[in-house]
Amino acid sequence: MEISHLQQNASQQKDRLYRAAKSLEAEFIKTMLKESGFGEIKDAFSSSDQNQWLSFLHEAVAQKIVEKNSIGLSESLAKELGDT
Repeated sequence: MEISHLQQNASQQKDRLYRAAKSLEAEFIKTMLKESGFGEIKDAFSSSDQNQWLSFLHEAVAQKIVEKNSIGLSESLAKELGDT
C-alpha cells in the first residue's frame, strides 16, 4: 500500500513540474511576442488602452502556442528537472 502511495506522490510531482514548465514556457513566449511588437499598430492613436489589450493578446496567443504546438521548452525543462 505504501508503494502505491509513493507512486501516486511521484506522479503528482511530475504533473506539477510539467504544469510549472508549461507556465514558464507561456511566459517566455509572451515576452517574445511583446518584445517583437506582435500585434502593435503604429499610428497616432496608440494609447495605454491599446497596450493593455496587447497584453491580453500576447497572453492568449502564448497560451494557445503552448497548448497546441509548444516550442519544446517545457518538455526540455520538465525532463531535465525531473531527472534530478
